[in-house]
Amino acid sequence: MGPDDFGRDPLGEYLARLFGGAGGAPGGGGARGERGYRDFLRLMSEPAWQLVSGAASYAAQHGSDDLDTEHLLRAALTTEPTRSMVARSGADPDALAEEIDSHAGEGPTRSSISVSPAAKRALMDAHRVALASGARYIGPEHLLLALAANKDSAAGRTLGSVRFDPAASAPPPPPPPAGAR
Repeated sequence: MGPDDFGRDPLGEYLARLFGGAGGAPGGGGARGERGYRDFLRLMSEPAWQLVSGAASYAAQHGSDDLDTEHLLRAALTTEPTRSMVARSGADPDALAEEIDSHAGEGPTRSSISVSPAAKRALMDAHRVALASGARYIGPEHLLLALAANKDSAAGRTLGSVRFDPAASAPPPPPPPAGAR
């Protein structure tokens, strides 16, 4: 569910509070809650929002009570530019996705989920990675780098097992301008 969808968006409301926007209870609405929600959304690019929303949907469809780092990684493996970043690092995104799928639960679909402490940390770390890189938004690439940096999380261990190297995953530099020497 995205910011313009009709109805209550518990994940978006939670993320808005996580990044210091909304002050009230989930669904509390009001001007302050709405402003905080919109403030948070400005921190994320549309592709990053879609990645997080896709991860939440994946978690709910597999009966998880929580959005966790492996759900975020699973979504990153099917989304650009993060899929290509993993491939450039020498790992097979499809094989990693299959590995995550093999461990995913088979419980009933959840109508709402919480966010695990590890996923909260990844989202906050992604914000720090974005700021450190000079970006004014959180992109999918920042989230992938944050997942890889936390070796204690499920996603960090998975990326570590295939020796994901953030430096090797960076896109190649653009060619020099025509006529440059």
